[in-house]
Amino acid sequence: MLSPISSNIFVPAIPTLVIDFKSTSEHISLAVTIYLIFQAITPSFFGSMSDSFGRRPIYLATLIVYLGANIGLALMPTSAYWLLLVLRALQATGGSAVISIGAGAVSDVAATRTGYIHVLRSVFQAGAMIGPAFGPLLGGVFASTLGWRAIFWFLRRKARRDPDHEAEEKVDRPAKKPYQPLSAFWILFTPEILLLFIFTSLLYLEFYCVLTVYSTALLDTYHLTELQIGLCYLPSGLGSICSSLLNGRQLDYYYRKEEARVGGDYRKKPDEFRIHLTRIRCLVPFMWWAPFSSRSAGAWSRTLHLRQPSL
Repeated sequence: MLSPISSNIFVPAIPTLVIDFKSTSEHISLAVTIYLIFQAITPSFFGSMSDSFGRRPIYLATLIVYLGANIGLALMPTSAYWLLLVLRALQATGGSAVISIGAGAVSDVAATRTGYIHVLRSVFQAGAMIGPAFGPLLGGVFASTLGWRAIFWFLRRKARRDPDHEAEEKVDRPAKKPYQPLSAFWILFTPEILLLFIFTSLLYLEFYCVLTVYSTALLDTYHLTELQIGLCYLPSGLGSICSSLLNGRQLDYYYRKEEARVGGDYRKKPDEFRIHLTRIRCLVPFMWWAPFSSRSAGAWSRTLHLRQPSL
């Protein structure tokens, strides 16, 4: 949750940062763009490193970078705009490792619990969406009470954890793989993966385009406070959490139904198992709900103009 919450927790404070840094909203929003660029690229390297050198050493090393970046962001002078961008890049580099390492850990656990692999992945994804859901709200609370610097002190505090004194479970560790830094990028040469990558990128493009300009639009048009701006981000985040959990449940349901039909797993009977149909079925509820919700929100916003931000 560290990386997702760090990407947008200070978005409600963008208007305040514009004043303090004597800059424009476009320049301050660039700090979000810098974060997203490093958040997208660095997990590809850390994922391969965790397979070769172990997940815990990589996690601890990147956590130190993340803590240092948050301390720097909390103490940086407002006269150094370039420092904001550099520290945001370091913050993304340190915090984004948990994305790839967390996904790898879920795969490790799911390997011994084959019946719940999609549920485990949906729970992991829902946990990652808690940051975008509550991040702007927390950022609005800190910006309106303690100031925007408290946002980064909070992130530093949240990243600190007490040592785990519980007994470790003994497991058979797989052999370490050779480090291949570009291994994650080679899969883009697979046409199916490339198409999925482009489609998902367009969704995130739309999401973060709205995310960065939303706070400024709400301030200029509706004259909301930082706390009210943070509340306006809450519905979309909660919707993402619910859809992630729902999708994991229904994906497991359809997989088990198809396994019962063919009498085995899709790895054992790849010719009989309709894996593509099983996955596409999960899109049907969202395909119906998305146009309906968009039309309903548009009609409501035209009728009740003042309530448009909460939609």
